[in-house]
Amino acid sequence: MRTSAEGRLSTGNFATKNALSWHCAISVKGHNVRVSWQKFLFGITFPSLLALTGCDLRKPVLSEGQIQKIRQNLPGITDTCVQTLRYGGLESMPDATEQCFEMMPQKRWQGLWARGFELSRFCPSPASACSYDTPGSQIWLTQRATIPISKDIPGDTYSIRLFKIEFLGRRTRERGAYGHMGGSRHEIIVDKILSVSEIEVPDRRPPK
Repeated sequence: MRTSAEGRLSTGNFATKNALSWHCAISVKGHNVRVSWQKFLFGITFPSLLALTGCDLRKPVLSEGQIQKIRQNLPGITDTCVQTLRYGGLESMPDATEQCFEMMPQKRWQGLWARGFELSRFCPSPASACSYDTPGSQIWLTQRATIPISKDIPGDTYSIRLFKIEFLGRRTRERGAYGHMGGSRHEIIVDKILSVSEIEVPDRRPPK
């Protein structure tokens, strides 16, 4: 059930002087129902009513215009995450992609994984090469499962470590801006490693 709310405090004559009136438009299976409660009629605390109806009295940090830009620039962002940003600002955005973006169901993946300076690119099978500039979809690979390799990562853009990898994982549903500086069109979360082995690659440094 999704709820949208607009609040109104009523004061007036003796009959309504101490009354708090709260109206919530609740959408249930596509039908809008407007319900009104009065604190003095029910003896239920105002916070309890808010909890029961899903109404939110917090003051938004971001404007509706900013929210629309976020939806446009971040395809696939979930409504829950949008609400987090609405009231907490951009700094409240979760670090984990799967906490904010729609993900496809888990499936088996295999291909090549390139690790390097600001690089964690996955090139699905039947790719025969994978690096910074390899043609094809830019997919950022994020580890949630432990990958049994040494963590040494080259410190320049000329050297990479390349792995043949098979795993279970989930990919973002919508194309967007993922990974380092938003340079990848998709992100895959590695849930379970099935196999991984390193492949030797030639040094890409230019001759001195």
